[in-house]
Amino acid sequence: MLRKTFIILFATTALARLLNANENDAPTLSPVILPELTEEIDAFAEEVGSKVAKATLILDDDGDGRVEQTKLLRGLMGAGFTREAKTPVPQEIADAGMSETYHRAVAERDRIIAKTIVVGEDGKMGPTEWIASFRLAALDRATRRNVKQDVDQDGKLTLKEFATGIPIREGQVADDEGYTPQQRAAFARVDKNGDGYYAGTEWLGPRFFQEAENIANVLSIALNIRTLDTDSDGSLAKEEMGVVLETYPEAFPESIPLVEAIHYIRLIPDETQRELLAALLDPKS
Repeated sequence: MLRKTFIILFATTALARLLNANENDAPTLSPVILPELTEEIDAFAEEVGSKVAKATLILDDDGDGRVEQTKLLRGLMGAGFTREAKTPVPQEIADAGMSETYHRAVAERDRIIAKTIVVGEDGKMGPTEWIASFRLAALDRATRRNVKQDVDQDGKLTLKEFATGIPIREGQVADDEGYTPQQRAAFARVDKNGDGYYAGTEWLGPRFFQEAENIANVLSIALNIRTLDTDSDGSLAKEEMGVVLETYPEAFPESIPLVEAIHYIRLIPDETQRELLAALLDPKS
């Protein structure tokens, strides 16, 4: 147990140093972000960031509503965050033939997530920092792929600008205006309202918000799920999980080690994750 604790503390310290070394790395943002996009992002960041901040209060020992960065990372890494797992993979991943690379990719994504967390000058995180974290992540996601193509920097892409990101390949034939059917089809898919521009809320599709909410829920559950370990044996038995899960997932073993908890949490469907988190944060509900 001592060796395991030392490994977690060492990894936490190393990761914290990495975060501090990259704290000045700013997302590449477009000079112009259309109001409807920022409004949607702000509303989403407020909702999700506040929820995560509430979930982290389990680590708030002094009652100031804020949690130290190192303590947060230690708590997450103690549940398997940033670590390559040997647990089952989601069925859709297995069906796609990506089982061998899945855990490595998830661990790398965890490290990226850790780098994007905004930390206050006091080295802590509260609602303000979590909201800022999700806001910056959304802005970065929305603009990173589009800013280089937005030649006139007006916050929206015409077909001409959009097509620069889809080079014409050998064998493809362009029309009289210089566009291939593939370029036109791709533009039509993202220009949801058909106004001739890829702009505003179209820069962030529903997939991003689903992914971001999933990440928020997984992190929140991972920090709080150890409260179900009523016998303090470092694992979650089927009976202990049954307190908050009506149906025990078939992919789960009879007992889940807490050090691998986050990997099993990721196997739970999104709706069940929401129900599980609600039960953990408000046991009386």
